[in-house]
Amino acid sequence: MSTELKTSLVKSMALENFWKLALPYSLYRGLVESLSIMNKTTGFEQTEERINATKLNVARMNRVEKTFTLTPHLQQALDELRMPLKWLVISEGWCGDSAQILPALQKIAEVSNGKIQMKSILRDENPQLMDAFLSNGTRSVPKLICMDESFNVLATWGPRPETAQQLVLQLKSDPRTAPLFKEELHKWYAKDRSQTIEEEIAKLLTLVNTLEHAKN
Repeated sequence: MSTELKTSLVKSMALENFWKLALPYSLYRGLVESLSIMNKTTGFEQTEERINATKLNVARMNRVEKTFTLTPHLQQALDELRMPLKWLVISEGWCGDSAQILPALQKIAEVSNGKIQMKSILRDENPQLMDAFLSNGTRSVPKLICMDESFNVLATWGPRPETAQQLVLQLKSDPRTAPLFKEELHKWYAKDRSQTIEEEIAKLLTLVNTLEHAKN
């Protein structure tokens, strides 16, 4: 979804402490894959549906990691980025959107020349954090919290690109298509190949640059 500018009200949450608890992408990914092998998943609900989704998500992460290519627009936004950023991403291993999005975000961080550091934290284990960054009143993940070096929140993004969100809303609004929304959503991700994610993250970085310029 579109970026949302956050206010100082979250400063009291000690985001630095959540950052210390969070996992680098490699460890998060390893956790999800290890749990899938053991027929388990992250979170408190160990249902068959979520366990099966986690196994599918390992394959989805593999695909995104192999097919990701950087768009010129995003490359320009990264080149123009004036400040180091910390990306804290709230996620769960069973979440299909997370599997499509986190690998792309990590790839962006990797090509940022050290300007962006990314970590992931589990939603169910950190309800206080999740409830401060709801999407339309729901605990939807993934949720990207973009912070500066002092853990001030600059912007947020998620739980999915706006085009994908509109597709989901449209499918869910019709009882005939509602049961198919997950299948159609992942078809959209496969066809889009992270391009829309990159365009929206480029806008987020532009917003951050604007804020930094205005501050100086």
